[in-house]
Amino acid sequence: MSVANLPYAAVAALSSFDGISLIDLQTEASFLTRRDRKYLVPVEAAASLFAGIEPGSRVLQIDGTREFNYTTRYFDDDHAAYFRTLRRRPNRFKVRTRLYNDTGICQLEVKVRDGRGMTVKERLNHDQSAFGALGIDDLAWLRAFPQIGEHADHLEPCLSTFYRRTTIVFPAGAGRMTIDRDLSFAGLDGHQLSLPGWLTIETKSAGAPLPMDRYLWAHGFRPVKASKFAFGVSLLHPELPANRWHRLLNRLEDQVIERSTG
Repeated sequence: MSVANLPYAAVAALSSFDGISLIDLQTEASFLTRRDRKYLVPVEAAASLFAGIEPGSRVLQIDGTREFNYTTRYFDDDHAAYFRTLRRRPNRFKVRTRLYNDTGICQLEVKVRDGRGMTVKERLNHDQSAFGALGIDDLAWLRAFPQIGEHADHLEPCLSTFYRRTTIVFPAGAGRMTIDRDLSFAGLDGHQLSLPGWLTIETKSAGAPLPMDRYLWAHGFRPVKASKFAFGVSLLHPELPANRWHRLLNRLEDQVIERSTG
């Protein structure tokens, strides 16, 4: 597992767990309807936090690999999805294509909220060669979502994200945790920003906080209210309002690295 920029103790903590196959993960802990809790954690804190992962947890492993490259392209209609997220509208949505670089799997994914405020994710197989575009069948599928219908025919690429992910499945399929590193955002103009010193950690459960959530809280890490989509758009488009995330943006302002401009 290539985790070159993680402390040795953090690598050792993750390496101590058994593996779980993708099929078993999808069977035991898919959590397509779930409660998400997101955290930003400095890389140097990884070892102490990973020590809190419950015994009996397993790490997603495919062909001996436990860390995977993800590329995601988000679509929006004149920032409609962004503003709904900013204003915490119940009809907020995300539309994205996701490429699992190591396996070649590509999917079109939608995230919406149900009546309980839970995140509901649905997905459709997508043509990898058309990763950055939405086809006729894709649009027909998207129109069926009440939150997206009026916007479906106007969706355009707005943001790309790149990161490396490790996935933990907690005992008895009680929940999952993803650990993302080397997160970067790219705009359509080639402008690219990254957060090399931070991990983005997300827990996924049926609703109640997991033991890992409580462990994170006990170590001073509280959930953040910004998704990668919202965070990336607000960083790349400082002209847009981002009042909900001002504290978070100010906290990270000096640690965002500009990689390139187009």
